Amino acid sequence: MGFWDGRDELPREVGVERKEGELNKMRRLSSEENETWWAEEAALEWSDLALVERAQAGDREAFEELVQRYYSKIYSFAYRMVSDAETAADLTQEVFLRAFAALPSFRLESSFQTWIFRIASNLCVDRHRRAQRRGPAPLSLEGFGEEEEEPGLEVPDWSGNPERILEREELRAKVQEAIGQLSEKLRTVLLLYDFQGLSYEEIARVVGCPVGTVKSRLFNARAALRRILLPYLEGDDHEEEGV
Repeated sequence: MGFWDGRDELPREVGVERKEGELNKMRRLSSEENETWWAEEAALEWSDLALVERAQAGDREAFEELVQRYYSKIYSFAYRMVSDAETAADLTQEVFLRAFAALPSFRLESSFQTWIFRIASNLCVDRHRRAQRRGPAPLSLEGFGEEEEEPGLEVPDWSGNPERILEREELRAKVQEAIGQLSEKLRTVLLLYDFQGLSYEEIARVVGCPVGTVKSRLFNARAALRRILLPYLEGDDHEEEGV
């Protein structure tokens, strides 16, 4: 007979300890799952800062990794700010050149993402101001509130309808055109929040204003977009009814 031949003869205390151990393990796993999202976000930010620290020490490959990580985000932001692909590409290159030059002054307790978007925002605003001197004035926003939370622009669901592909492309062009009519302050907040996914707090640090002002600008930007696009969307609804 080997050790603990009869499993039914296992002492009760050992069985209780096993069950308690399994419960504790389940609680531990549950806690870890709940913290996974936060851990991943923190890991990305720490990874950014680790790369910055290496780049500050002269590691050019570390900075190249940061460029690869943020290039598409900065280009997307720049393109929607200036509505021109070539200009956006030039601005994106300039953003990273300036970031590299200013890297020694970057403080490691800061967020690299916030810092790089601040550089991009300043460059895009300067470029757009020069362009605005030769183009139409920004859209007036008189009459829009500043306190309510805005649910966002409602766009018809055309998914699954191949005949609507061209119309969807046209809508994208209309949205980009409408974004271009916003003032630089509203456009910046809208793009950083709705397109780049930055938080209110991060945007406040990028543009240098209180969080409440960020929320107000976001509300006004969304309301303005809806007003610009409403005739287009209503026209589409009328076409649907006539079919």
